[in-house]
Amino acid sequence: MFPASDAAFAKYPAITKDLLGYLYETGTRNGATAFPDSSKIVKLVRSHVVAGKHFPSEMMGNKVTVTSVAGTPITFDGTRRPVTVSWTSIDTGQAMTATLVGQPIIATNAVIYVLDDIDV
Repeated sequence: MFPASDAAFAKYPAITKDLLGYLYETGTRNGATAFPDSSKIVKLVRSHVVAGKHFPSEMMGNKVTVTSVAGTPITFDGTRRPVTVSWTSIDTGQAMTATLVGQPIIATNAVIYVLDDIDV
């Protein structure tokens, strides 16, 4: 899983507002008049999630390409510092590259590699 950090979302307030809508405005669902178009956030999430657990031992020191659940390739380059992750935006077709923020987080059902940028 390759989610963007809070700081990455903060770099793009218009996109964040578009994706999260009412939560961005109010911080809560209370008083919300409309829900955002969930298809956009679903598309974004699917482009950053891969099947299976890819542990740091597989990724660090290697260049590995995995496929997102949206069907797009994600290339993890652990041979360089900082570690980079590259993909093609499913919205714009633009080549994207982000760097890994901190250490991977090993959860029960996933390994989370937090990135410093989002798919714009």
